[in-house]
Amino acid sequence: MGGNGIKRARRGLPYMATVYGNNQVYIPSSLIKTLGLANFDYAMVIMEHGGREVTLSVKLLRAKRTSARLFTLPKSVREALGIKQGDVVIIKSITPLELKPVRQRRY
Repeated sequence: MGGNGIKRARRGLPYMATVYGNNQVYIPSSLIKTLGLANFDYAMVIMEHGGREVTLSVKLLRAKRTSARLFTLPKSVREALGIKQGDVVIIKSITPLELKPVRQRRY
Protein backbone atom coordinates (compact mmCIF):
# COMPACT_ATOMS: atom_id res chain seq x y z
CA MET A 1 0.00 0.00 0.00
CA GLY A 2 1.07 3.61 0.06
CA GLY A 3 3.59 5.24 2.32
CA ASN A 4 1.17 5.64 5.23
CA GLY A 5 2.42 2.50 6.98
CA ILE A 6 -0.93 0.70 6.80
CA LYS A 7 -0.64 -2.84 5.56
CA ARG A 8 -3.47 -5.32 5.50
CA ALA A 9 -3.94 -8.93 4.70
CA ARG A 10 -5.77 -9.75 1.52
CA ARG A 11 -9.07 -10.26 3.34
CA GLY A 12 -8.45 -9.10 6.87
CA LEU A 13 -8.22 -6.12 9.13
CA PRO A 14 -7.29 -3.32 9.12
CA TYR A 15 -9.37 -2.62 6.02
CA MET A 16 -9.19 0.64 4.08
CA ALA A 17 -12.63 1.68 2.82
CA THR A 18 -13.92 4.64 0.85
CA VAL A 19 -16.84 6.73 2.09
CA TYR A 20 -19.46 6.86 -0.66
CA GLY A 21 -21.62 9.82 -1.64
CA ASN A 22 -24.50 8.62 0.53
CA ASN A 23 -22.14 8.58 3.56
CA GLN A 24 -22.02 4.80 3.60
CA VAL A 25 -19.02 2.51 3.96
CA TYR A 26 -18.92 -0.74 1.97
CA ILE A 27 -17.59 -3.95 3.52
CA PRO A 28 -16.93 -6.66 0.91
CA SER A 29 -18.37 -10.15 1.24
CA SER A 30 -14.91 -11.71 1.56
CA LEU A 31 -14.28 -9.70 4.75
CA ILE A 32 -17.79 -10.37 6.09
CA LYS A 33 -17.28 -14.11 5.61
CA THR A 34 -13.77 -14.06 7.11
CA LEU A 35 -15.06 -12.29 10.24
CA GLY A 36 -18.20 -14.45 10.48
CA LEU A 37 -20.61 -11.51 10.31
CA ALA A 38 -22.96 -12.87 7.64
CA ASN A 39 -25.80 -13.60 10.08
CA PHE A 40 -25.61 -10.42 12.15
CA ASP A 41 -27.54 -7.19 11.67
CA TYR A 42 -25.56 -5.00 14.09
CA ALA A 43 -21.86 -4.57 14.76
CA MET A 44 -19.37 -2.57 16.83
CA VAL A 45 -16.90 -0.88 14.47
CA ILE A 46 -13.61 0.73 15.45
CA MET A 47 -12.35 2.99 12.70
CA GLU A 48 -9.75 5.67 12.15
CA HIS A 49 -9.59 8.78 10.01
CA GLY A 50 -6.88 11.40 10.08
CA GLY A 51 -5.15 9.81 13.05
CA ARG A 52 -8.31 9.95 15.19
CA GLU A 53 -10.12 6.81 16.26
CA VAL A 54 -13.84 6.32 16.93
CA THR A 55 -16.01 3.40 18.06
CA LEU A 56 -19.50 3.06 16.56
CA SER A 57 -22.47 0.77 16.95
CA VAL A 58 -23.86 0.37 13.44
CA LYS A 59 -26.62 -1.43 11.59
CA LEU A 60 -25.20 -3.60 8.82
CA LEU A 61 -27.26 -3.04 5.69
CA ARG A 62 -27.47 -5.85 3.16
CA ALA A 63 -26.47 -5.41 -0.44
CA LYS A 64 -28.59 -7.34 -2.92
CA ARG A 65 -27.86 -11.05 -3.42
CA THR A 66 -24.47 -10.98 -1.69
CA SER A 67 -22.91 -11.24 1.75
CA ALA A 68 -21.44 -7.74 1.43
CA ARG A 69 -22.66 -5.13 3.92
CA LEU A 70 -22.89 -1.35 4.16
CA PHE A 71 -23.12 0.93 7.15
CA THR A 72 -23.93 4.61 7.38
CA LEU A 73 -21.64 7.04 9.19
CA PRO A 74 -23.64 9.28 11.55
CA LYS A 75 -23.46 13.00 10.84
CA SER A 76 -21.96 13.71 14.27
CA VAL A 77 -19.04 11.35 13.52
CA ARG A 78 -18.51 12.78 10.03
CA GLU A 79 -18.39 16.31 11.41
CA ALA A 80 -16.18 15.43 14.39
CA LEU A 81 -13.58 13.63 12.25
CA GLY A 82 -13.95 15.83 9.15
CA ILE A 83 -14.96 12.90 6.93
CA LYS A 84 -16.14 13.83 3.44
CA GLN A 85 -17.35 11.89 0.43
CA GLY A 86 -14.49 10.00 -1.18
CA ASP A 87 -12.31 9.98 1.95
CA VAL A 88 -10.64 6.75 3.02
CA VAL A 89 -11.29 5.41 6.52
CA ILE A 90 -9.40 2.57 8.17
CA ILE A 91 -11.60 -0.07 9.76
CA LYS A 92 -9.57 -1.59 12.58
CA SER A 93 -12.14 -3.89 14.14
CA ILE A 94 -15.64 -5.20 13.49
CA THR A 95 -17.33 -7.33 16.12
CA PRO A 96 -20.92 -8.58 16.00
CA LEU A 97 -23.51 -7.22 18.40
CA GLU A 98 -26.37 -9.41 19.51
CA LEU A 99 -29.38 -7.42 20.50
CA LYS A 100 -32.21 -8.78 22.57
CA PRO A 101 -35.30 -9.47 20.51
CA VAL A 102 -37.89 -6.73 20.68
CA ARG A 103 -41.40 -7.72 21.67
CA GLN A 104 -43.74 -7.05 18.83
CA ARG A 105 -46.78 -4.93 19.54
CA ARG A 106 -50.18 -6.33 18.79
CA TYR A 107 -52.73 -3.87 17.60
